[in-house]
Amino acid sequence: MSMSFLSSSGTVRDLRGGRQRPLIVKYSMKGDPAPGNSLPKRRGDSSKPWRDRKLPELWAIARETPNDGKLWVEIAKREISTESKRQALKSGLEYNERNAYLWHMLGMVYWREGSQGKADAVFAEAIRKCEPGSRAAIFQAKALLLKETSRSNSDKVISLLEEGLTDDDKHGPLYVALANHYEEIGKNEMAHETFEKGARKASKHAAVWRAWGNFEQKQGHLHDARGKWERATQISPHEPRSWLNYAELERQIGSDTNACSILREALKRNPGSSEIRVMLAKVVENLEGPAEARLILQAEIQSAERAEKNTSGLVLRALGSLEAREGNIGKAREYYSILAGRPARFGDAEIIKALHAWALLEVKQGNSKEAGLILGRGTSISPRDAGIWRAIAELETRQRNFNQARDAFQRAVSAQPSDPRLWLAWGRMEMSAQADSRACELLEKASQASAREHTLPMRQYREVKRVQCDALREMAALAMRAGDFKLCRERCITATKKDPSNAHAWRDLADVSMKENGLAAMRAVYDKAIRSVPQSTHPKLYHWLGLEERRCGDPNRARIAFEKAIGADESYISTWTSWALLEKETGNLEESCTIFERAAEVASRKNLRVPFLFMTWGRVLDREVGDIDRARVVYRQGLDQNKGFSPLYQAWGQLEERQGDISTARELYGKAYEADPHNGSLWQSAALLEAQQRNLQTARDLFEKGISMDPRNAALYVSYAVVEARQAGNVGVARDLFKKATSVDPKFALAWHAWGAAEFREGNLDAAERLYKQAGKLDEGDPVCWHALGMLYRSRGHLDLARDYFRKALVVDSKHALSYQSLALLEAKEPHGLGFQAARRILREATTIVNVRDGWPVWQTWAVLEADAGNIDEAQDILQAAIEEVPNCAQLYQAYAVLKRDKSDYDEARRLFDAGARASPKDSAPVYSAWGKMEEDCGYVERARELYQKGIEVNPSNSVCWNLYAALEASEGNSDEAERLKFVASGFSDDSDGGATSSSLVEADGY
Repeated sequence: MSMSFLSSSGTVRDLRGGRQRPLIVKYSMKGDPAPGNSLPKRRGDSSKPWRDRKLPELWAIARETPNDGKLWVEIAKREISTESKRQALKSGLEYNERNAYLWHMLGMVYWREGSQGKADAVFAEAIRKCEPGSRAAIFQAKALLLKETSRSNSDKVISLLEEGLTDDDKHGPLYVALANHYEEIGKNEMAHETFEKGARKASKHAAVWRAWGNFEQKQGHLHDARGKWERATQISPHEPRSWLNYAELERQIGSDTNACSILREALKRNPGSSEIRVMLAKVVENLEGPAEARLILQAEIQSAERAEKNTSGLVLRALGSLEAREGNIGKAREYYSILAGRPARFGDAEIIKALHAWALLEVKQGNSKEAGLILGRGTSISPRDAGIWRAIAELETRQRNFNQARDAFQRAVSAQPSDPRLWLAWGRMEMSAQADSRACELLEKASQASAREHTLPMRQYREVKRVQCDALREMAALAMRAGDFKLCRERCITATKKDPSNAHAWRDLADVSMKENGLAAMRAVYDKAIRSVPQSTHPKLYHWLGLEERRCGDPNRARIAFEKAIGADESYISTWTSWALLEKETGNLEESCTIFERAAEVASRKNLRVPFLFMTWGRVLDREVGDIDRARVVYRQGLDQNKGFSPLYQAWGQLEERQGDISTARELYGKAYEADPHNGSLWQSAALLEAQQRNLQTARDLFEKGISMDPRNAALYVSYAVVEARQAGNVGVARDLFKKATSVDPKFALAWHAWGAAEFREGNLDAAERLYKQAGKLDEGDPVCWHALGMLYRSRGHLDLARDYFRKALVVDSKHALSYQSLALLEAKEPHGLGFQAARRILREATTIVNVRDGWPVWQTWAVLEADAGNIDEAQDILQAAIEEVPNCAQLYQAYAVLKRDKSDYDEARRLFDAGARASPKDSAPVYSAWGKMEEDCGYVERARELYQKGIEVNPSNSVCWNLYAALEASEGNSDEAERLKFVASGFSDDSDGGATSSSLVEADGY
């Protein structure tokens, strides 16, 4: 017969259940019960006396000893042409027709080539000719072939596998294949019984225990799975995959400590396993920090140098990633370049992976062009590598080059159409491009991926499940975008069924349930989720539940949820942070700081890197408590533990800027953007500082640099536009920047809102209205755009419409202080308003809802209106109570000082002005302008001049200070100096009267 033969360097279907794996040649007629395969493994050099013989010599030896089946296998493996391979196998079978291995190998070759009919015929003939007891692998292969070609014939598949077990009831892979089949058709009890029987009959076959562990894990029986994986490692201690899965299970249960112990033992048994070493380093990094992880990885480099070998590419990539996380970018590049520079003999795959990781590093550094060049090198090495094309597609997506991204994704899926991750990534790209219909088609493909999911090893199985679940979540988001809550909920439910352990899917379901059916429905989802997910995920779910309770205004329920999260895992620092913020919001500042301290102690004890804890804690100390020195200590402590963490530098810089220490703030911002140059918000902070200091060209340079490093950051364009419009007066330039912002991110509501505010200030009310409404359409839950529309309609005299929009803002956010303020002022100040009593009722109601720390304008406005009505004592009481709650609010001190000034109590007014200036130095320019005006009116010209100069020093962009200063000089006869000051002031927008009038009150205009 004419038979073809596939090179053994290819892959064949694994006899354990259908996944693809390399074919390993073995030399037994009968299935070997040894772990790892259904056929015996190749032994050492002693089993291959012809190892160093050349191919012609082997042919000659085989002709002399044609009964040696192993020799014919070796020849077939070495031959390159299909014809020669076929000839070798035919010759071997002519003299060894009862050799089950040769028959099995031949059938697998046909199967691999797509000739399933011929493969089936070979397996059938092998069953007839080979001896009973040696045919188990043949029965298994024939059953799996039948399952592929006729999936509905499940009973026949089971019959063949059971017949194989009758032939050899100690053949472990048959139990695995049968149990996997039962699992695939939904008969989990039968699968469990099959594993139990396999464990009794083939108790020393590690593959049975591994597959059983996989099965229990998929069913969510994590503690039962633990015993199976432990047994697999005992039977086969030198097989790394069992150790890796065992350790991964421990991490899933929530015990990194146990995982670490398992991996250390695994590395002793398998010192050459790079996979074990890399996973151990990851676990150690979490437990003991990056320095210890680095030592574990570098140990392989030292070992390789002693043995004059090359370090594993996996270890080099892991070192590169570790150094990148630590901010050692140069060192990370060094590791990637070593691996990428290796000659071709080290394999294209290693080089491709190194280039991929290197490109990702450059993207994170803002070097998109360099990343593109690196990925281009990857395509020249391996033009059909799907991962490289996916990376190129995602890079093009970041730059919003959607057509180029589509081309790259098409190449990726052409190279690897069965990879669901590619379809998911492509679907997400189409979502970004607003192509929702196409996105849904692609996400549907990802959600239906992998028909053979039941036979995958645990790690791959979980990855497929995660991808399917994520695809369904994205489809649910599309339904939510379209306003179809029912479809969104259905897709969320499907996602939770597809991967019950995925906490994010349950959170999505809780969110849509809240929108559809309210708080009770949301709580019910979280209750069910906690019963469904692994215990290690409980802290996350309790934390999210607490956040929802906090958002819905039930602090007691929120505390209970946070306490449960911390009880489940005290090292989940996000919960501590949220709890501390809850206490801050409810006015329990001392308790809030205590919680922050406890969290920091846990982080220190467990060696956790939690920079955001220190950043949030520092901000509370700075902005809420007013303990500036303690805030500095916290920021320094955070940077000591998290060196180079740029947002900490930024937060500290903002503190110093508010304290008026401009040089220190500038230095800290510089450290921030040097540590993380691709983070546009860091450049934004530095640029805004310079703009406020009237260093406009420096500000422009920083904005331009930030945009070059983070070109998709729409907020950068918006801030740049605001500076150009309000401080430089370049409205045309500002419009161009707003257009860029909205083209970079059309969904960025703030860009449309800020643009509307700019047009409003220019008197272009129709344009402003259109832009505000676009912002509201994009983010209906943001009260700011509705408040801005209320201000616009009030300016037109459409008071009813203005009231409607102020109230709409309060519907979406009942604590929006500016909307209460604006509504009250409308009623009190407009000729057709409802009057002072209506305004008082609005503000009194607001004080029962709004937290004074976040809503001080309500108290300020109420006090001013009472004063205007002649109720000075009531106004003073209101301001005094507010200042006690918010001792670092300059505006409240200013309003109180103006009241004292109007009563001619100048000494008390001076004390309050001084207290306000010290309470919040950054916000003190209006305080100095109001104080200076009082001193000028009292005849103290030099003192007034000093105060105006201080206000300008604090905020060189404050037009009020400049104008008052100019007026003073003009009244003193210094006309030239007055003209100079007026000229400078003309470059700024007239934001307010600085509190120099009796009201001391300024309404927000939308910026």
